Amino acid sequence: MVYQPRSDYEFTELRTQIRMNADKLEFLAEFEPLPYAPEELVPVAGTDNGNSVYWLRSPLDSPDSWRIVVDQSRGDTWSEFSGGIVDFLVAAFVDGVRFDALAENIGPDPVFTPSGRGEA
Repeated sequence: MVYQPRSDYEFTELRTQIRMNADKLEFLAEFEPLPYAPEELVPVAGTDNGNSVYWLRSPLDSPDSWRIVVDQSRGDTWSEFSGGIVDFLVAAFVDGVRFDALAENIGPDPVFTPSGRGEA
């Protein structure tokens, strides 16, 4: 699920995810060292297995060089991708690039389902 600036569905809304992930990262930091500073991580997407996909806002003043990092929900593995969210999605869903933090198999034929839309 890619988070949206505005959405009728609370859990796809970016502000909601920023708030929820700040709490999650604070909790995780109590038990294990995080490879990135929590204030540098902005959630941009998540999986149905609970993995979080973040923009790594580093360096802060250079958004064109921000990378994508993925936090494995049931482990301490993080994967880093040198590129933005669209490039990451293409790599994962079209090119079949594997990320250690995404243990589940995305599969060869992913399906896109728009959020918040009823049946046509």
